[in-house]
Amino acid sequence: MKTYLSYIFIIIICCCSANLAYSQSLADNPCSYPAAAQWPLDGVCYATSTAGMTPLYNPGTCFAGNRDDGWAWFVGDGNNITVVYTPNSNDATMHVFAETAPCTVSEIGCSDVCCGGATETVTITPSVSGQIYFVRVQRYNSNNTMLGCLSVTSSGGGGGGGAGDDCANADRIDCGDPILVGETTVGNTDTENAWACHAPIATPGEDHFYVVQWTDAAAGGTIRLNFTNVSDANDTYMEVMALGNSCSPNACDASGQLTIATGLFGTATNFLEYDVPAGVTDYYFVVDAQNDGIDSYDLEVTCFTTGIELDQTSSCAPIPGGEPANQGYYQTWDGAAPPATADPASMTGTYTICENLYLKNVGWEWLKYFDITLGDCWTNPTNFSPNGVNTGFHSMGHASCSGNPGGLTGHWSASLAGNVISWSYIHPWRRNPPCVDVTSWGDGNQLFNNYTCALYTFCYDANVDPACNELTGFQNGISATDDGIGGGGGGAINPSNITLGTTSPTVLPVNLISFTAEAVIENEKYGVVLKWKTASEKNNDYFTVERSVDGVNFEEVFRMKGAGNSNDFNNYFGVDEAPYKGISYYRLKQTDFNGDFEHFKMVSVQVSSIGAIEMYPNPVKSELNISLESKKENAAIYIKIYNIQGKLIFSESKELQKGINNAVLAMDDFTQGVYFITVENEGQIEKMKFFKE
Repeated sequence: MKTYLSYIFIIIICCCSANLAYSQSLADNPCSYPAAAQWPLDGVCYATSTAGMTPLYNPGTCFAGNRDDGWAWFVGDGNNITVVYTPNSNDATMHVFAETAPCTVSEIGCSDVCCGGATETVTITPSVSGQIYFVRVQRYNSNNTMLGCLSVTSSGGGGGGGAGDDCANADRIDCGDPILVGETTVGNTDTENAWACHAPIATPGEDHFYVVQWTDAAAGGTIRLNFTNVSDANDTYMEVMALGNSCSPNACDASGQLTIATGLFGTATNFLEYDVPAGVTDYYFVVDAQNDGIDSYDLEVTCFTTGIELDQTSSCAPIPGGEPANQGYYQTWDGAAPPATADPASMTGTYTICENLYLKNVGWEWLKYFDITLGDCWTNPTNFSPNGVNTGFHSMGHASCSGNPGGLTGHWSASLAGNVISWSYIHPWRRNPPCVDVTSWGDGNQLFNNYTCALYTFCYDANVDPACNELTGFQNGISATDDGIGGGGGGAINPSNITLGTTSPTVLPVNLISFTAEAVIENEKYGVVLKWKTASEKNNDYFTVERSVDGVNFEEVFRMKGAGNSNDFNNYFGVDEAPYKGISYYRLKQTDFNGDFEHFKMVSVQVSSIGAIEMYPNPVKSELNISLESKKENAAIYIKIYNIQGKLIFSESKELQKGINNAVLAMDDFTQGVYFITVENEGQIEKMKFFKE
């Protein structure tokens, strides 16, 4: 026995001597790297043993327990990686983790195949280049020694594609880098076209991956992606997916859709913002196209910490009183909530519009700027308030300057540029005579940094353009910006960063972009696929799809839950699995939480197993050709020909095969003149006219 063990020991040393950078012996603690237990991505199954190990961590999954466990680690290369543990005759349990912080792990997958001697496998698709991964092995329900071998295999040996082409080659951006000009996705791989956070829209275009490196975000913060000069020859939309602090195609956290023609996302801004938790230094996102590739765009990345945010938790008084609580933001028209619907053609006079924000401060920053991008239906904005000396908000002056002009008051100034109203604030805090204003400070509570329900109200007067026909024409885009000064938590990294990005509610309950019905045949069964898309929704409880054979009397087909309140693009689809044959009509009904509803324009669809029919030549001399497509096998049709007096002079039935079918009718016995031909299938009749020479 001693001789046998010595022989095994010598073999292990020889295997390791070929690559001294690796040490293929399980460790009792994964935090011991890089000194021990590193596995190469070479697919070789290296011998392992848990002898002498102690319980370190119980994941609680795959029947793990607080058992003696052994650990290995490896480095991801951006390719698919397969981890395989082949045990001896005993039953093993294996886990794979990704390191999220020193000595902190997040589970990737686990395996517990019954029973003794069964191989355990976990696959990472794909791995993140440079990511540390840990492998945990234990003997099922026992602290006895677990013997076996462990292999780690990369599907491609590392490297991946070119810059920005995949997770392993994500373009790296530091916070505060200059604007990236002329970025593109063209030429990259279509790594993923069905993102989990963007279902059910497919995005089959090339993907450009980025990773934002933010080493200063010890306490967390916000990353802002600003897109300008977006252009493409044949794409309507550009998709942006946030992948979070690990890069894995499909498994995204959030998404945004930019309309290339306007350069704006569904929030009526050209930027997206993502909250980053504490301790995250790398944040991944990807730009995708719905067709092929995005030709060109400019990208600016800004990172900032913040102290102010919308107060949606402190039960601040709703405005007006009957509105839902804890919205954080309220809009009013002439002091009342916006109407449920509005018709620009019937609206006259001047309206006073107010944007009301409840802010809370969880750090040190104060409100410095506020901007409103007016909807297309508002015209001639005037009477901006506040504008000038301000005593109604939250800042206070310094007593030693109370006798100076301006006293203890701050100053809001409003300006108009195009359709954007902008407010900026000068703080009245004056440390010592001559008491010069602190122009870099915003408006906030000097005595209590952690304030709640701080109400700010910005108002303007405006008229309505009666010719406006934009469904979102009354929708304003708003943004609030802190001063970025910060007291703790790194707020001074980027002064004056936007902390709030939202859009005022539309006055239309649902902004419907499209509603379509398409007949399909699958497995010889008819169906109608209904799809619709909204740009915004307000108080939307649910949708109802209705159908009719005459366009007058409708019946319900199915219901689908709405988004409630949303300013993003939302896509819906459903299937009528038992449609009417022939031509029928569908319409969409939308119902609010209070029971109010509206109907949208109906669409028609023809359910038939026969596609388009072509007849040629016309006029005809000797042979008349009929070409038609059958959507299913063994479809029966009836061809009939009538003369000008309506008398049936020819009748024939045919059985079609799936695909294109051709029928040739001899015309030699027909006299010169006009004839009518009908093609009938399942009660549907297609009628055409031809002339015999």
